[in-house]
Amino acid sequence: MMVFSTHVLDGTTGTHAAGVPVTVAAILPSGERRILFSGKTASDGRAGAELENPFTGSSRVRSDYEVVFEIGAYFSGHGNIPTAGDQAGKEVQMTELVFRARIPRTSRRFHLPVIMSPFAGSAWWSR
Repeated sequence: MMVFSTHVLDGTTGTHAAGVPVTVAAILPSGERRILFSGKTASDGRAGAELENPFTGSSRVRSDYEVVFEIGAYFSGHGNIPTAGDQAGKEVQMTELVFRARIPRTSRRFHLPVIMSPFAGSAWWSR
């Protein structure tokens, strides 16, 4: 088992981002994506779970994962968020932040802190 956790912050308000849909998928050697976790961040902006290891028995030394944050769903509920049209004359807003990582199979825990806005996102891995 591997433990996944995240802490999402709303960069427009400087607060925890509650209710952000998060999905973690393993990317199998065939290219198929197997959903390992799907949920929403809690009131403190955090989400996490123990994940099954779909690569058991595989000869691969590293495993590929994808983490998707549905930021459009989060920001659509916040009417005070400016649109890119306010800045650049175009209606542009990010709908998802997608992070893909190749994680050594020896890792048992990974944490992905995220700071997001309707126009950008930043993340980093930690243990």
